Formats: sequence, structure tokens, C-alpha cells
Amino acid sequence: MIVTKENAEERLIHSLHIVTEQKEDRRCVHLQISGLAGFNENEIIDFIHENIEDQSADIFICNDNDIIITARGIGSPFITIFKNFMLTHLKPRPAQSFELATLFEVRVDRQKIIKIIENKLAAQKNKDKDQREEQEKIRTEKRRQKIMDMPISNTLVETLPQRRKNRVETEILIVEDDPFSRVLIKKSLEGFGNASIAEDGRMALAQYFKIAPDILFLDIGLPDINGHDVLAKILKHDPHAFIIMLSGKGDKDNIMKTIQNGAKGFVGKPFTREKLAQYIQKSPHIR
Repeated sequence: MIVTKENAEERLIHSLHIVTEQKEDRRCVHLQISGLAGFNENEIIDFIHENIEDQSADIFICNDNDIIITARGIGSPFITIFKNFMLTHLKPRPAQSFELATLFEVRVDRQKIIKIIENKLAAQKNKDKDQREEQEKIRTEKRRQKIMDMPISNTLVETLPQRRKNRVETEILIVEDDPFSRVLIKKSLEGFGNASIAEDGRMALAQYFKIAPDILFLDIGLPDINGHDVLAKILKHDPHAFIIMLSGKGDKDNIMKTIQNGAKGFVGKPFTREKLAQYIQKSPHIR
């Protein structure tokens, strides 16, 4: 008796093809025990070994813990014994037990069996996808928190007003992760002052307190943390910051959220010289 657990579904489909090609007279039993409490894998395997006549049977343990058996001569007596075994262990005992085990003729019901297996594979694929997405959310939040906890030099914060007052040329900081948009915005701002670039939230925070910009054009959708977080951290240390949000998604909710959180304006695509220039002229830090 061979027990297969790794890649059980794929190997079972392969074995069904072989049975069909060789015209073997085999049956298949689907033991639907996934989600049932009070059972362990070894207990079920021992039961099968003790009660099945064909000791050359193949046992496949699926990802959802259902067990599928292919064997010669397996039939209703085994199904009855298995159901009785299960019912003596289940608490509370179900009123009906017909769903606990299903018997198939491989050569007749091959497509039905394959459909069951394909559904299991699809369910596992979705489960794996959900787990990956959840893990990515956790990693993203850890990265975000690490950036939000980044210390800001008190000296840099305290000297922001004086550095702005002493400068001759206007300092503009552009935070945008899209290369095409960066080039477009920087070109549109030619002649208005010295424009610096940051490509993500971490760089934006470092650059902001380093150069003390007179105006900050801040993209909402950044690769590490979103623009709303950058906005909040900057305003925490510099309440007088003049920040204009950028986004290709000019939806009302984003606009309202940024304004409520302290942004002085919002520019949506296309980022034209006229749209950007109006805010440069409004910045109180530019004389």
C-alpha cells in the first residue's frame, strides 16, 4: 500500500490516466474527512490498512486532508465499515453519513473524479494566494512602520525657518516614483527654482529635512509608504510645510483626505506647468 501526500492531487490525476490507458478494473473512494475534528492522519491510514482487501491500494492525502483511495475490489462493504468507524468517533453524531465516503468506478467516473481533484487544486491555489497576500500585507506594514519610526534630526527641524529665510533661490522638492512623471514635472518647473527629486517615501523624508524646500509636490502612490503617511510625518515636525499632493487618480476621496490632513492643494494628471505654477506662487516660503 503506497501513501502519497506530496503533490497528491497531481499524482492522482496521473495515476487515473494510467488506469484508463491500461484498462484496469479499479475503483476510487473519496473519504471526505477534511474539517472533521477528532481524527488524525495516521489513525485513518491504519484503519484503511486493516480493513481494505487490496493491499496494493494507492492512498492519496489531499491538501485539504481528504483521502482518496484507488484499489481493486473495493466496494460497499468497505464504505459501510468506514462510515461506522467515522460515526463512532464523531461528536455530535451526524444525522446522515452518506457524504463521508463516495465510491466511483474509475473507468466510468474518471471525469467526475478529476473534477473533484481540480476543485481541490483550485481551492488550494486560492488559499496559497490569500496567504501570500496576507504575508505581503504584513511585510508592507513592517516596512511602513520602520519608515514612520525613522528619527528626524532636531537640528534639521529647528533650522527649517532660518534656512528658508537665508536662501536666494527657491527650493522645490518633487516626490514621484514614476520616471516619466518625474521628468515631466521637473521640465514643467524649469525657471521656478532648484528642483530636487525623491523616488519614494523614505527618500522624501530624508530630502525634505535636509534641503528645507519652499514647496513639496508629493505623490500619493509611492512604492514603500503612501503619500498620506509622508504628509503626516512632515507636518508633525513642520506644521508650516507647504505640500501639494500629486496623483494620477484625481478622485474626490483622495483630494478631500489630503486637504483634511493638511495638504495645501492637489494636482491631478496631466501635470501641466500652469497647474504646478499656481501653487509655487502661493507658497508663503517663496519671496
